[in-house]
Amino acid sequence: MRVMQRALVFRKSPIVIVRNFIALQFASAGLYMLAGSLVYYARIWRAQPLIGTIPFELAQAVFVFFAEVALILYIFFSWHRQTVRVSGGQLIYDQGILVRSHTAVPFARIATVSFTQSVLGRLARYGTIVVRDASGALLVRLSSMSEPQEFVDLLTERKGIRTDEDTEPLRLVTEAEHEQLERKSTLRWDLRAGSVNKALEKAALKTVAAFMNTKGGNLLLGVDDEGQAVGVHHDIATLARKDVDGFENHFSNLLAAMVGPSFRQFVTLRSFTYNEKACMLVAVAPADRPVYLRDQEGEEFFIRTGNGTTSLKMSEANAYISTRFSS
Repeated sequence: MRVMQRALVFRKSPIVIVRNFIALQFASAGLYMLAGSLVYYARIWRAQPLIGTIPFELAQAVFVFFAEVALILYIFFSWHRQTVRVSGGQLIYDQGILVRSHTAVPFARIATVSFTQSVLGRLARYGTIVVRDASGALLVRLSSMSEPQEFVDLLTERKGIRTDEDTEPLRLVTEAEHEQLERKSTLRWDLRAGSVNKALEKAALKTVAAFMNTKGGNLLLGVDDEGQAVGVHHDIATLARKDVDGFENHFSNLLAAMVGPSFRQFVTLRSFTYNEKACMLVAVAPADRPVYLRDQEGEEFFIRTGNGTTSLKMSEANAYISTRFSS
């Protein structure tokens, strides 16, 4: 990657102008029609001694014209004055027209940066950028940013921030399990019973949900507690599509069913080979909202405590959520 030393300025996608204009058009038109159903504009206008001689239709057209111009100018300058700069070892976010809001985040506080895109966002090349500190707390959330991948690349170049792709699986297999690392021999194949065990799938998803609710982390599948290679070939053999893509599809389906499809954006799957056996790294980013694990027994809330996964009672979960997700 190239390293750029000059300051760069990023703005929200111009599609924000169109989106906001349409939204305000509907809102203003609705309010005007609602007020019109309660007040007879023409009668009030004609009752005025001086301006009442001007045709109401003309006055209404002039009013709508200037209101539209004011609306367009407001939306444009609101967009134009929202800037994100990467300069002088800081991420600087400015917004506001008359009253300016200034937020500066030193690179030293930034631990992770990621982005998400909707279907429209991928087509129009904009997305939401999330910047967090080492504890997983939200520092800055930038919605509707143009070219989010370019922004993330630039920031990671400047800061040297670790991304999911930088995580080396072969380094992780030698580490002891901790708050942000866990290993599991298989996803669904019970090595002792020699059959599929749905409880193993739930255990893996518990860990993923706990990572999202805490600081994020890495789940190694196909590696046992001692760091020995087991491989995920046992799991793959039980699937309709018997390859790595089939494994990833099955994992995504499990995540959608037990956690929710909207949380897939926080999970990255990466296959790797360890001692000639196919294994899987599940890299999990901290979520921006509480994550619950669902099954036939109901919903549960999990967090990571040390090198284990802990279920919280609802009262405990509420207290934890109010602190962890307060931003």
